[in-house]
Amino acid sequence: MKSWAAGFRQFVIKVASRCDLACDHCYMYEHVDQGWRLQPHFMSDEIAQAIAGRIADHAAFHDLRQVRVVLHGGEPLLAGPARLDAIAAHLRSAVGPRHLLDLHIQTNGVLLDERFCEVFARNDIKVGISLDGDRTANDRHRRYADGRSSFDQAVRAIDLLRERHRELYSGLLCTIDLANDPIEVYKSLVALGPPDIDFLLPHATWDRPPPRPDGDAVAYGTWLIEIFDQWIRDGRPTQVRIFDSLLKMRRGGSSLSEALGLDPTDLLVIETNGDYERSDALKTSFERAARTGMNVLSHDLDQVAAVTADEQAFTLSSTCRSCPVLESCGGGLPAHRYRAGSGFANPSVYCADLFRLINHVAENVPRYVPQGLSGTDFEDLASGRFESRTLTALLKMQSDARRVLVATAARRCGPAGAASWSLLLELDQAAPQIVTDLLMRPYVRSWATDGLVNAGYLAELTLTAAVEAGIGSALDGPAGRTDDSRDIRAGALRLRIDDHDPYRACYGTPVAQPLSRPQLNDLRSTVTAAWHLIEREHPHHASDLATVLNTITPFDPYRSAPARARAVRSAPGAIGMSIGDDLLDLASQLVRENRRTIAGLALDAFDLVHPEAQHLAERFKTAYAANAMLDFWRAHTGHVPVRAGTMLAHWASLLDEAVRDLLESTSLTNLGRRFVTTMRDAATTHF
Repeated sequence: MKSWAAGFRQFVIKVASRCDLACDHCYMYEHVDQGWRLQPHFMSDEIAQAIAGRIADHAAFHDLRQVRVVLHGGEPLLAGPARLDAIAAHLRSAVGPRHLLDLHIQTNGVLLDERFCEVFARNDIKVGISLDGDRTANDRHRRYADGRSSFDQAVRAIDLLRERHRELYSGLLCTIDLANDPIEVYKSLVALGPPDIDFLLPHATWDRPPPRPDGDAVAYGTWLIEIFDQWIRDGRPTQVRIFDSLLKMRRGGSSLSEALGLDPTDLLVIETNGDYERSDALKTSFERAARTGMNVLSHDLDQVAAVTADEQAFTLSSTCRSCPVLESCGGGLPAHRYRAGSGFANPSVYCADLFRLINHVAENVPRYVPQGLSGTDFEDLASGRFESRTLTALLKMQSDARRVLVATAARRCGPAGAASWSLLLELDQAAPQIVTDLLMRPYVRSWATDGLVNAGYLAELTLTAAVEAGIGSALDGPAGRTDDSRDIRAGALRLRIDDHDPYRACYGTPVAQPLSRPQLNDLRSTVTAAWHLIEREHPHHASDLATVLNTITPFDPYRSAPARARAVRSAPGAIGMSIGDDLLDLASQLVRENRRTIAGLALDAFDLVHPEAQHLAERFKTAYAANAMLDFWRAHTGHVPVRAGTMLAHWASLLDEAVRDLLESTSLTNLGRRFVTTMRDAATTHF
């Protein structure tokens, strides 16, 4: 059943209990629980310090790597810059030294100015703005008490973030109203360049159901489906939480929203007076529904967790438990299931809407991203003995994700980046494979994830796409070189020697400057010889290399004894290397690093480790590569028995150590534990 977790990783802190707008769809002021009237207008410094201490103690006790805190209200900006600065300082001082503090604020934006932005920049507070669409859509609900529009002030706040503080801009929150055209709402929000859009179903219960014109039981689902289809056609120009949650869960991951999925809720609200409360949405159910009866001054967070984790009131109904989309829906928000008399043991008041949306995504997702791998395919991937179609599926997932990543980076580049991305999308209509291949170049991901993205790099990619599509003139830029002397072609292998890309220096070791023609020939002939060895002795590894590897970047120096090779997750498909005279060693390193790349693809495609424990990814890749090395060296026990025996012992030890560390960690997901166990069992069986 969907329940509260035994510990908390997310906190909503009500720094102000009043608001400067009078939105008629607000769950806090316009629904049955009017407890806000008893709250102090602003959070005191004593309460803020106590909260920081409680969160720090809780994070330390549960060994949480990351904690997310959202400053909320009411309208949190009413608290003023100085008070918000002090609250953030308390949190940073108590929590920050030992844990990653992901600090946000959700605001209507009407008071946002440079004073607040200075505070937010100093404390690394990401800013989300509530906006329901264009002026017409937003003015339906988000008005001042005297009826004035808040639209201009909200857009001014967004422009301030986009133009002067883009690093603080976290996204937009939009409450759905069926009176608004879904595509117009979507386009008006996307035009504001948000990193994320969160569409919220208006809070409602069976006692106070949502408006449904003409009695349409799936009107909200249809509204969202129209946006989903347009979002897909647009190449997913931004993250949309509800859609990304559904896609992520189809790949075996966790929902990004408490409104979907079966993961226990790990969020706690802390009121202005320090009272601990459950999800705010429960305020729409009945008076005091969200309250725990505990306060930050008298109770620690584990006392709250012990109570909320054991509650049976939120048990799913039998209808939900037997539903075929339960794993994706999770019954929806508990508040939306409430009915006087039966409590929360009902389907959601949006049950039919969610059912239609989830099925639409499931039925249409194969056209946009690969179907989730079958259970057998997943087990084969974990064991290291998989079909080529499995790699093809992983690479397709990577390609789809790459488009989203590049679109996001383009927005961060400002108008120049937006113009290049728009042109790339036009070229994509005429030459989709050319654009896909260019976006999948390994260092495009390095560029897109760089903190200071360079608009010129995207412009060169766009020009390269135009040239390769037969439009425009020849290009001689680092992103777009197509010099045949840098190609390696041997059997099924197709590699590009990349010694020019400005983002290739991502390996933690110096990379070579452009090689001379004799050096290129030496590198090409040596890599080709190592490839032929792999092709002859390890045909299944050769097939994997030919599918995944597309780029070689020479280290400085490009020759060394012994050879060196390294793949990094930020540049999948590339291996940085220096060659040596020992072809068997070079071949083993190519196989090893390609397996590390495949492990990275698996980590990108599936939720194998919890988000706050990405440091486990290196242990994961080590274990996966060690499994391949056992396979590789076992094939050479006949003609180099001593060397092969030494290497087998070395890699068996590394595998045992990495698997032990992974399985002893509490940060593997259930899917990750299944993957590691299968990998361990395969090594035991085969070797």
